[in-house]
Order: sequence, then structure tokens, then C-alpha cells
Amino acid sequence: MAQSPKLKTEYFNNLDGLRGVAALCVIIGHCQSWIFEQANVKVYVPWGFKLAGFGVDLFFVLSGFLISFNLLTEIKITGVLQVKKFYIRRILRLWPLYFTFGIFAIIFGTTLAVGLNYTKEIQTSHQMLINFVFMSTFSVNLMTFFHVGNTYTSAFIGHYWSLAAEEQFYLFFAPTLNYFRKHILIFLCIVISIGFFFNEIFILFLHDKKEIQYFSYEFTLGRFFHFGIGGAMAWAYVNGKFKTQNNLTLWEKYLLQICFLVPTYLFIFGDDLYLTPAIKLVLNHLRTILALLSAGIILCAIMKNSIFLLERGFLKYCGKISFGMYIFHLLALRLAAYFLQGEPLFVSINSTFFTWAFPILTTALSILFATLSFRYFEKPFLNLKKNFR
Repeated sequence: MAQSPKLKTEYFNNLDGLRGVAALCVIIGHCQSWIFEQANVKVYVPWGFKLAGFGVDLFFVLSGFLISFNLLTEIKITGVLQVKKFYIRRILRLWPLYFTFGIFAIIFGTTLAVGLNYTKEIQTSHQMLINFVFMSTFSVNLMTFFHVGNTYTSAFIGHYWSLAAEEQFYLFFAPTLNYFRKHILIFLCIVISIGFFFNEIFILFLHDKKEIQYFSYEFTLGRFFHFGIGGAMAWAYVNGKFKTQNNLTLWEKYLLQICFLVPTYLFIFGDDLYLTPAIKLVLNHLRTILALLSAGIILCAIMKNSIFLLERGFLKYCGKISFGMYIFHLLALRLAAYFLQGEPLFVSINSTFFTWAFPILTTALSILFATLSFRYFEKPFLNLKKNFR
């Protein structure tokens, strides 16, 4: 029996570092939003909260690009997609740490939350069961929709909503992509259209701000746009559509990259108080815009002569352990807040020192936990992935 061709994974310049940037954006953004929620302090940095949303948008588009690239490459080489092997690879990459930390956080939720002065409420057995059911079925993003979220999900596994949205998408995407493998571009356009509808059109019929926030941010069908844009980029790359980059001069490449970086900077760091009505209208479509800008940033990162310098050092390492950083960062956030506000420091949340020390300590703890997890827990499972390519 003839063996299927051996699939080789291609390495893209700067994408590990870009993944590290996304992870750091989420951590810093959540630290800033926590400070603001606790005290509405004057030292709160307005753009800090935007970083978390941008980091998630970038993660989704990057995930859509990298995973679609591997799937489309497999289809191009072998003519068919081994969906079962794809699911096994996803399980080996995500499930061990996802479930280990999730179950730990649910079981010890009360001890952690009360001990870290997050709440004095005791988690009931009913709340624990709800948390376990939604966590174990990769549907934490639906807890908001069904109004069953509670203190302990938001404290330690609230961020699992994005992992739930991602898994829900790929549960649909892989077998459907295989079915439409002879009409891939049409299929990707349909995926993008579904996402655009729920991002831009469906929410026009909603009146409740919480519902609008949910459907544009946590609802999986709305995120089809991000994954689909990433998938379309992967299709273009696999089919040689990016070769035109080689025909650009060095200065044209720099100009192209600046055209994506400058608007991204303005959206994140721009002060909303000084925006014109026209720009504020554009900001109502922030999810769609940041998805497109994320795609542009990824395109610029992988081109030759990129102005991105993310291949070495701190950012590249953060990208390598980014999954663990994301999993642990809410626990790290609670620990950092407890350490800074408790004995013997008693740092005031209203102080400038706290504003800077809090995200730095949270980031350091996230990296520490992620490093230990990657070296001593995740690696054996990652090594097994090689058997299912």
C-alpha cells in the first residue's frame, strides 16, 4: 500500500513573535480593565482596555491563517484532508492544559477566590456543575448568552470563551473544508460572509447593549469573519498569490507595512475624546476593522524585508509559550493584585506605581507558569503530534 506524502510544516517569519505580542496585549489589557473596574482610578490608561480586544482579534486571524495553511497544504499535496488526524493534533495541543487547569480552577474556585480576596461568596455545587459542563463542552462563550455566568468563571476561566469559539469553529471548519475541497475559495467566501453578517448586520436589529457586545465579541458565528479572513490569506499563499510581493521595491514594501501599522496604532492608542464624529462612526465597526488590520499585519510580518523584528528574544519566546500564558494569566492577575495590595506592601490601587507594577508582575507570573507548564507538562503531548501528520 502506497504511503501518503510526508507533509512538511512551513515556518513563517515573525509569527511566533506576533503571537507573543497578541498574548501580551491580552494580559496588559485585562490588567488595565481590572484596575478601572475596581476603582475607576484616574491613572487608568484608556487604550489599555483596547489591547485585550486587539490581542484576541489578532489571535483569531493568526489562528485562521496558520491552521488553514496546514489544512490547505495537506489537501494540495494529498488531495484529501485527514480530519481525524487534525482533531487528534488539536486535542494533543489544547486539551491537556485546558482541562487540567479548568478542572483545578473549578474545584478550588472558592478557596482561590476567597483566599485572594476576590470574593467572600462560597461557590455552590450548582455553580460548580454549571462551570464544569460549559467548560468541558467548550461552550464557555455561551454562558453569557444563557445568563448563567458566575463569579468563579469570570475569576479564573472567563477567558476560556475565546478557546470555546475557536474549537467550535474548527469542529465545523475541518470536515466542511474537506467536503468543499474542490471549491475552497467559494467556501471561504461563505465563511467570511457569515461572519460579516453577524458582525455588522445582525447586531443592527438588537437594542440591548449587552447583546450587541456578546454577538460582536463572543459569538462564534461573528468570529467566522476573523477565521475566514485568515483562511483566505492561507489560500492565497498556498496558491502562490503572494508572489507579487517579490515584484515590489524595498520602499514599496515599507510603505505597505506602514499603511497597516499606522491605522492599528491610531485605533488602539488614539484618544476617543478627540475623535471626529466620522471616525467615531468607523469605530462602531472596530471588530471588522481590526480583523482586516490584523490580516494586513500578518501579511507584512511574513514578507521579505519586513520591518518586524520579532524572530528572536523575548517576544519569540512568549509566542512559543503563548497558550500557557493565556491559560494562566487570570490566575496570575489575581495573585499579583493580592501580593501588591496585601501585607507587607499595601500598595494603593490609585498609585502610579500600582498601575505599572501590576501588569509587569502579572506578565512575569504568567510567563513563569507557562514556562513550567510547557517544559514539564505540555511537551510530551506536543511530541505525540508528530505521529499524526
